[in-house]
Amino acid sequence: MAGDSHYLSLDGRAFDFQGTCAYTLAELCSSSAQLANFSVVVEKESSGDGRVARTRTLVVSVQGYAITVERGRKWTVVVNGELYALPLALDSGRIRVNQEGKNVVLQTDFGLKFLYDASYYALVSVPSSYKGHVCGLCGNFNGDKNDDFLLPSGKSARNVEEFGASWKVPVDGATCADGCGERCPVCDAAKTAPYQVESACGLIRAASGPFRDCHSLVSPAEYFDHCLYDMCAANGAGETLCQSLQAYAAACQAAGAKIRAWRTASFCPLACPANSHYELCTRSCDFTCAGLSTPAQCTGKCFEGCQCDAGYAADGEGCVSMDRCGCVRDGRYLKAGESVVSGDCSEKCTCQASGGLVCEPHGCPAGEACALQDGVRG
Repeated sequence: MAGDSHYLSLDGRAFDFQGTCAYTLAELCSSSAQLANFSVVVEKESSGDGRVARTRTLVVSVQGYAITVERGRKWTVVVNGELYALPLALDSGRIRVNQEGKNVVLQTDFGLKFLYDASYYALVSVPSSYKGHVCGLCGNFNGDKNDDFLLPSGKSARNVEEFGASWKVPVDGATCADGCGERCPVCDAAKTAPYQVESACGLIRAASGPFRDCHSLVSPAEYFDHCLYDMCAANGAGETLCQSLQAYAAACQAAGAKIRAWRTASFCPLACPANSHYELCTRSCDFTCAGLSTPAQCTGKCFEGCQCDAGYAADGEGCVSMDRCGCVRDGRYLKAGESVVSGDCSEKCTCQASGGLVCEPHGCPAGEACALQDGVRG
C-alpha cells in the first residue's frame, strides 16, 4: 500500500480505492492446516478536506495477538489493547516487532513480514508457501495480477469500488464510506503535468537520480503515478511530495536496493530528536537499550531514519546515554522508572533507574477490577 489510497497487490496490480472504512488487506483464506493463520486489516479515515482517504491504524492478527500500529506513532504498538514499547518479542520470540529507521517492522517465524512508516507507506510480504492461499485487497498471490479483484465469494468484482467494499471489516461506532463520490479529486494530464519534472515526482524515475539502482527491483512507474495524483489532489503541497518520495525510498530499501542521498537541509529534511542524527542507512534496530541485554533480530536491511549518536541508545523514540537504559522483561522493554502489571494484576514490576527490575505482589482495591485503560493495565 503506497500512499493513503493507492494499492499494489502481491501480484503487482496497481489500483486506487478511496474507502474510509476498515478493510482486510491480506489474510489466510485456505483451510490448509500446514499454514499459520494471519490477517492484516487497515482502518482508514477521511482526510481533512474529505476528498481522500488516509490510514488511521493497521492491525496484524497472528498467533492470538492483535498488534496495532497507529498513524503518527513510532516506537510503540498496541498488543491486545495494551501499549508496548519497541523492540518487542512475543510468543517466545516467534513474533518480533522492531523500529528500523522510520519504519515499524513486524516479522514472524513463518515468514510473514509487515512494514509501516507510521505515515504513508505500508508493506505486507508473505512467503511463497502462501501462494494461492491468501485473499483481501492485496489479492490472491497466485502470480496472475489479472484475477486479483476477487470478492470473498470467489467471484470477480465488477469494478474497484465493489472489490474494495467487499473486504470491509465492521468497526463499532465507525462512520465511513466506500469512496469519495463526486468529491474525488479530478487529476487529468494537464493538472499533473507540472509535477512530472525531476524536482518533483520525476525524481522517482530519473535515470541518473538517487533511486536509479532501485528501478530494476521496484518498478518506479506506479510510485510515479501515485505521486502525480497525490500532488494534484494536494495542490502541490511540499509535504505530499516528500511522503511520495519517502514511500518509494522505503519500498526500495525493503527490497534490498541501494539508494543515494535524496534529502537535503532544504528539501524534505528529516528532523531527529536530541542526541541523534539522520542517516540514509540507520542501525536503529541494532542500537537500542533493549538490545544491550537481548540482541534484536533485525531484518538486516538498510532503512533511512534517525540514528542515536555515539554513546547513546534508543529508548523508545528518544536516545539516552547507555547508563540510563531500562529493563527487559519477557521480551518487553520498560524504560527506567516504568512499571508493568501482570495480566491478572497479581504482580507489579518496576524498572529501577539503575537498570534492575523489582517485582512485588499487587492487587486491585476493593470494588475495583483488573482492566486496561488507555493501553495501561491496572
